Amino acid sequence: KPLSAECSSQAPIVAAAVHSGAWLKEECQKCAEELGGMSSQELFGAVFDLLSSTEDSNVIQNELAELLGLNRLDLIQELLTHRCLLVDSILQEGQSLAPSVVRPGKASTTSQPSQLHRPVYGSQVIIQSEDEMKLKKLLRKEEKKQAKKEKDGHGEEDQASYLRSHGFDPFDLRVHREQALAEAAGRPILSDIRFRSAEKEQYPFVFDSMAKVKASAAYVDTTKLLLPEEAVRKNDSRMEEITIPHTCAPPPPVGEARIRVADLDEVARLAFKGVEYLNRIQSIVFDAAYTTNENLLISAPTGSGKTNIAMLAVLHEMKNNIDHMGVLRRNQFKIIYVAPMKALAAEMVRNFSARLSPLGVVVKELTGDMQLTKHEIFNTQMIVTTPEKWDVLTRK
Repeated sequence: KPLSAECSSQAPIVAAAVHSGAWLKEECQKCAEELGGMSSQELFGAVFDLLSSTEDSNVIQNELAELLGLNRLDLIQELLTHRCLLVDSILQEGQSLAPSVVRPGKASTTSQPSQLHRPVYGSQVIIQSEDEMKLKKLLRKEEKKQAKKEKDGHGEEDQASYLRSHGFDPFDLRVHREQALAEAAGRPILSDIRFRSAEKEQYPFVFDSMAKVKASAAYVDTTKLLLPEEAVRKNDSRMEEITIPHTCAPPPPVGEARIRVADLDEVARLAFKGVEYLNRIQSIVFDAAYTTNENLLISAPTGSGKTNIAMLAVLHEMKNNIDHMGVLRRNQFKIIYVAPMKALAAEMVRNFSARLSPLGVVVKELTGDMQLTKHEIFNTQMIVTTPEKWDVLTRK
């Protein structure tokens, strides 16, 4: 939000005499003497850049705490409270705070108020990459630590000897840090790897008709893409409007060779009586569902035939329990169908019972409303239940 938006609720004007540019410069002088690593003029410029920015007060508070230290929270609070007054005072003082700033072609003088200029810190625009900012912040922290050690009596020689005792060369560390800072300064700002498009992984049996459309641009493989013939152009003095009519994407070219039920074995023909062909999704997963024991996860819209895919898996299990005489060994297997709701479980019982009764398979419902005895469970080949009921049964 703009800086002026925060100025309406700041302290009264009477505080301007106290919180001026000279006061801020004096406070920066004290902080620079205690912190070390930065001159008072550099610290003054960094604080002015933060106060005159359009960042939120919380962001500026964190940056000031990083710059001045956590032991100066009172000063930081005072800077934020009188932020607007400080910026206006510094811009009005201008020449007295930055006497070296002179406009091109004009001489510097303090006798003419009309020639007062902004301080150099209010007119600079510095663009830095994220890596460069991080390295400079790290360098500033290390300089503060070094200054604090020197103030406490631990000089540079003690630190150098400490580093050498642990196998590090202080000169090499300094050179590597400065080299990394120089590389970050010369690196393009907008070369972040996060903006690079990664290749999308292709999964088997996942078909998205819009995937190629989303990946297309104005040119694909040196071929220019043109607007369709139905597109309408309207030009006026302000803009060019192009209306492209909606077109339905053709279905993906998979599963076109649909499986004919008449070509299946006798068990499948009895279960799919009245069905002439399997649809596309059922034809795609037919081999995995009807001929293997592989686990399947089918993600398809409602009404796309997922129940018939479950029927293919049921028939596969039944075929595994047919002996060489062609007799179904009903006591050798149990099929559990878990429906999400009791109402759907009752519907599935009616559906599977009608389709599997020619094969002599008994289908029963086992929910909170329908209980089965041990004898009934023993004589049932397919049980349709709900997740809650099945959880209760398998816990016992």
